[in-house]
Amino acid sequence: MIGILFANLINRLKRKKGIAMKKLTNVFALLFLIILPGISSADTFIYELNNTYTGTSPAGPGPWLEATFTDLGSDQVQLSLQSFLTGSEFVGDLYFNLNPALDVTALSFAYGSGAQASSIEQDANDLKAPGDGNYDLKFSWGANDFAVGDVSNYTISGISGLVASSFNFLGVPGSGETNGPFYMVAHIQGIVEGAGSGHIADVDGPKTGVQPPAVPEPATLLLLGSGLITVAGIGRRRLFKKS
Repeated sequence: MIGILFANLINRLKRKKGIAMKKLTNVFALLFLIILPGISSADTFIYELNNTYTGTSPAGPGPWLEATFTDLGSDQVQLSLQSFLTGSEFVGDLYFNLNPALDVTALSFAYGSGAQASSIEQDANDLKAPGDGNYDLKFSWGANDFAVGDVSNYTISGISGLVASSFNFLGVPGSGETNGPFYMVAHIQGIVEGAGSGHIADVDGPKTGVQPPAVPEPATLLLLGSGLITVAGIGRRRLFKKS
């Protein structure tokens, strides 16, 4: 889209004879302002579920599940889940939270790729994680749907001002529970040894960072370069005319 805009503007400028250098410069300054928001960095919050707080621990070292929330802009957040489970293990349920100042029931979830949840529940402080407290959101998968090496990707929207940090909130401690509160917990099933399942959590809080800026489309860079060359060429011709 931006590439088409560049092409049209450059062609129009070439057809206009006697256009002032100042106007050309202003046009390309404006185009830079249009491009920059599209290549800005995105905040990320990464949760590593590496602690078993009840039941049997999954095999191998943690983290056994990683969740990444990434700002997409326009009140949208990307949720990317990555399983590091082994053998017959699989994710049954995932619990996490939303800023209590926001309405969790207003959220919309668009499935992207990977393991698709069989259900998504939204109920502020009313979704009980076994052995822990209450959460706002619960994703559930069927047996072996979200297993070894699988991913699950969703785009979350529906609330004005929604950002990755909107999900950086602790659960509400349950009555009589000694575990937690946690930012995120998951029920892991299919564990061969012991009870066969366990609940894991992120106990350290998120790792925060900034993703590298997106690379502009090659056509856009080519056309921008062509436009700058056009400006330089006009300036050079005017300089030779004066001399």
